[in-house]
Amino acid sequence: SRRGFTDDTVAKNNNASVVEEDDDDSNGVDDYAGNDVQSRRDRAAVVQSISQGISGTNDDSLLLDSATGIVENGQQQSSSSPTTTNRQQQQRPNLLERIFSTRRFLANHPDNNKNNNKTAILQLHNHLRKENWSLATVLLESNPDLARTWHPVDRLYGGRYGGEALPIHAACSLRPPPSFIELLGRLYPEGLVEKDKAFGRVPLHVACRSLAESGVIRVLCEMDPKCAEERDTLKRVPLHYLIKNYSTFGDDNDDDDDDTKFVSTFFHTRTAVHILIFIFMLSLGFSSMQTIVVGLLEDRFARLEFGYDGPPCSDFHEESTTEDNRPQECKDGGDAAQNAAAATAFASNMIMLVFSPVVGSLSDCHGRRAFLVATSALLATTPLSLLMIQISDRASPYWYYFSRAIQGLVYSTSMCFTVLADVMPPKMRSPSNGLFLAIYLFGNGMSQILAKVLSHLMVTIVAAILLLSACIFIIMVFRESLPEEAKRKALSNRREEGNNWGKIILRPIRELSIINRNKFFRLLAFVSVCSAMTHSSDSTLIVYYMKNQLDIGYQTIATMFFFKSLVGVLVMMFLVTLVIRCLQEKRAVTLGLMLGTIHNLFWGLSSTKWGIFAGMVASEFAGLYFPIIVSMRSANVGEEEQGRVQGAFFALEAIADAVGPVILQGIYNQTENTVRPGPGFMFVVAALIYAFGAIAACMLPADKANVRSRTRGEDLGRENGTQSLPAIS
Repeated sequence: SRRGFTDDTVAKNNNASVVEEDDDDSNGVDDYAGNDVQSRRDRAAVVQSISQGISGTNDDSLLLDSATGIVENGQQQSSSSPTTTNRQQQQRPNLLERIFSTRRFLANHPDNNKNNNKTAILQLHNHLRKENWSLATVLLESNPDLARTWHPVDRLYGGRYGGEALPIHAACSLRPPPSFIELLGRLYPEGLVEKDKAFGRVPLHVACRSLAESGVIRVLCEMDPKCAEERDTLKRVPLHYLIKNYSTFGDDNDDDDDDTKFVSTFFHTRTAVHILIFIFMLSLGFSSMQTIVVGLLEDRFARLEFGYDGPPCSDFHEESTTEDNRPQECKDGGDAAQNAAAATAFASNMIMLVFSPVVGSLSDCHGRRAFLVATSALLATTPLSLLMIQISDRASPYWYYFSRAIQGLVYSTSMCFTVLADVMPPKMRSPSNGLFLAIYLFGNGMSQILAKVLSHLMVTIVAAILLLSACIFIIMVFRESLPEEAKRKALSNRREEGNNWGKIILRPIRELSIINRNKFFRLLAFVSVCSAMTHSSDSTLIVYYMKNQLDIGYQTIATMFFFKSLVGVLVMMFLVTLVIRCLQEKRAVTLGLMLGTIHNLFWGLSSTKWGIFAGMVASEFAGLYFPIIVSMRSANVGEEEQGRVQGAFFALEAIADAVGPVILQGIYNQTENTVRPGPGFMFVVAALIYAFGAIAACMLPADKANVRSRTRGEDLGRENGTQSLPAIS
């Protein structure tokens, strides 16, 4: 109303009649009805309707004073009458009631609803950026209009420019589950062919360009096949982007090269970045104990088991000290520590053999986050046990070996690779795994600086803080990487299998059966066993070999490991992608295993620290095979089996990790005091094992091994992991 309805109207007008105020003149004429009774009745109905909407009652006194009310016969009631005054005093709301009435009015105001929608669309896009599909689904189901709401997006699709887009455009640029895209399509079917305001792309354009999984592309095509014919501002249909991203030929001048795409995709994937931070903390903390633990445990064995009471055994490991000057108790303590390390590796790997495939399969059903917390907590027990050994003179060194053995319950590397397989497309998994290993090696190299500048006690304390911080980081920051659709499929498969006691007992064997699925997996298993046997032996025995046979001091060992790690960082960050591009995956794995043969020959035939260091550098170049093998596994199964396949293969490698050091340690014990073949003969045997692995790698089927050359629109692993589409040619 122009006049406005307030309770102050009567107070301002002492006249018995109501004065109607007009913006142009004050002639006392009612602009709405004049003297027309029907118009006044209409106006009374409007006032009553408004008052009900605000106060929820049939009383219009909240808005219209009783003195200005319209009686049913159309006559105005005088404000001076006692009846009107009493009714006014009884029904006029107090200040508190006015406030709550005003809030109810504002809650339903159109401008306020507009602000609420703006807040909701901001929340939705925030959930999309974080790839929190469950919260985004709840928000869309509670407010379906959000699916048709346009919103400005900065750096649209990870590019340099912004523009307005629908939620379905923003979702397709990430890695959504197909069920979420189906929900958006149901809520707003027209959005399937709506073009964004920047590049004129429909959601199918965006999905094909952003390396979306095949399930998302299938949903978009099935819900509206016309979207496949739409052209963007560059006159391209979605198939153009599909061919460019999923094939090995042709590069568009308007896009960055593959390396730039990988870096952009990886560092825009928050979960992948979190895994890098996590593994850096684990590597820095755990590797910092690598060079100090030998001296600590050797000294503790010498004192507790051989009655030594002299200066610390680590004081005898400087270059100026010869082997003859070392006390016999320290020598015996060093041998006891080396044998205990080999036995602990065997026990840890046997535990891993049983638990790794089961844990991997459970992570497919219940997510990765809980198992990452568990593995970081188990790793934190190692520096705590070392701290106890250094504080207490009577603490047994076997506490340390016990903490190492139980780490086989949940293997951190396997779970991290599974997370990367969840969030990265198959074409980018090899460089992703390489970058992961580069960060691991970088942390390993930085840890040697801690060993050089800090005391043994301070190194242990810093390691404990880092490993506990990694556990807290996963709890507080890390978001679940397992797609909801994959979780549902894995749970459905588990229910179909049943959970009786017989199946529970035989479950580790059943989970390992994936290795026998086809010829490719069997050959890949043999390659993995050969490489794991030698790699675990190299990493376990080389430190003892340098210390006991070549009398290399701890400071020199730390320096050598530092430069070795730097070389490994460069190899994993730059060489892996280059080798894959030039040779493809199959030949790259073969090359890595051949380099493994060479570096073991360096160690076995050399008698100087420079020869050992040359072998260390060659070993980092040989390590390029490992991230490629891991990506081959994940690329040949579906998303609901990522945890299972990684767990099964790491369990198989656990057997090799257990057997390898025992076999080579036995060879070392037989040749330790001989001139020929000599103590380094164990590394010659390791070189032969690497050579057998290289031969098996040459026999891998190229159509399954060369992930990069496949068309990426295939459904990998849907048909028992055996079907694939031919490459585009």
